[in-house]
Amino acid sequence: MTKSPIASFVLVLAMLGSWSGPPAGAQQGAAATESQAAPSTMDDMMPPFDPAYLIGQWDIEWTPPDTGLFPSDGYTGVETVSHIDSRFFQIRTELDGEDGTRLTADGMMFYEFTLGGQHLVRYMAYSNGVTILQHGNLGGDLGGFYSYFWETPEFEHDDETFVLTGRNSYTSPRNYRIEHRITVGDNPPLNFGTIWLTKRADP
Repeated sequence: MTKSPIASFVLVLAMLGSWSGPPAGAQQGAAATESQAAPSTMDDMMPPFDPAYLIGQWDIEWTPPDTGLFPSDGYTGVETVSHIDSRFFQIRTELDGEDGTRLTADGMMFYEFTLGGQHLVRYMAYSNGVTILQHGNLGGDLGGFYSYFWETPEFEHDDETFVLTGRNSYTSPRNYRIEHRITVGDNPPLNFGTIWLTKRADP
């Protein structure tokens, strides 16, 4: 049975529990390459990911294949992430294709940091009727490089089922990429294209 994305979103929130904010030192955060002043040693503690890294406007480049989920096109656009309160963030995505396709999305994201690790949950509703819930774990290394491994529950669109899996690689203070795969029905997974994001300079 296919799960409702909204029901899955509520279930994930309930499972992850509550969080009151990042611990002291969290502002060293993602892409800590800017602030790391000395070589890492085995005695160093891994700084947690700083979700503030994601706040701002990101230029996007993406060319998805034709899978029936989104129109196949060469998209460029912008994603705007803003802080709502505590762990919650608001997302607005606007994409324009080379063939004139217009695709927008609105949603939210939250970051979880507990003794069990770090997690991100993201929920987006697209203008073509697609709603996507993704959730997964965050991890990093002492060099300041972080990865977010995520997946979606199975969902439906136009009488077809889809599953997405992916990895967000946060390897630079102002750039990251999303590599993901898509499963359509009972077919084997396919490369769903790499999304490249570049952060705009603060005004």
